[in-house]
Amino acid sequence: MSLMSALGQVAGTSCGGLLAEIFGWTIPFWVSMGLSVLAALVLSFPPDDTTAKPVSVSKESLRRIAGAPLLLLACGVGVIVYFATFSTVYGFTTVLAERLGARRAQLGFVTMAALLAYSLFTIVTPPLIRRLGEKRTLLFGLLVITLGILPTPLVGSLGGLFVLQTLNGIGRGTLYPLLMSFSIKAVDASDRASAMGIFQASYAFGMFIGPWISGALGDRLGLTSVFVLCGTLCLGCFVMCIFFTARGSLPTALQ
Repeated sequence: MSLMSALGQVAGTSCGGLLAEIFGWTIPFWVSMGLSVLAALVLSFPPDDTTAKPVSVSKESLRRIAGAPLLLLACGVGVIVYFATFSTVYGFTTVLAERLGARRAQLGFVTMAALLAYSLFTIVTPPLIRRLGEKRTLLFGLLVITLGILPTPLVGSLGGLFVLQTLNGIGRGTLYPLLMSFSIKAVDASDRASAMGIFQASYAFGMFIGPWISGALGDRLGLTSVFVLCGTLCLGCFVMCIFFTARGSLPTALQ
């Protein structure tokens, strides 16, 4: 599921940049609208699933589900990762690329570099978990995404920016499937839909506040401050996970 979503984003960012360079800024929006209408038509053909049974969810059960330690870990890390990603990859990295002289097509390719690495590592992550275990894979993903964001202000060329974008994609591609598995591993099978909803709501919150806070900060202190903030948050998350791992305080369900 993560791979299919990522491949759509890879195609969109690469083709969107080329379309903008050849036909102008507005064409990618018209093409996207047409594809959305096509997708709606495709979705109208399959019949509704009549086997699914409705499940009632009370406030008490939501509190119980939300209090699962492994789900809390997934939500906390997810907020930080998506705060940083939507502030950089989907936000101010393209601004930096434009300042470095990127053309319209290259702006799409800069984003595509992160998404391509992300899509590949959604497939690589399961065997990586089997080899390293969940704790080490979590630390690996956080370290790589930190290395992909924190040095960004020091980059003086598009080539260097492509390398950092690739590292960013590897980190997120490692973390997202892992965190998603944490969210449903944390609870019984009957509660997994609710747990997944809580996890998605938490990282969506990171998507929302990331560009908002980073934009306000960048407006006051400059573009460098955005990458310093996001990289420091990821680094802090990495250090905290190491600390809790050393103390044995991470959820016992982790391998």
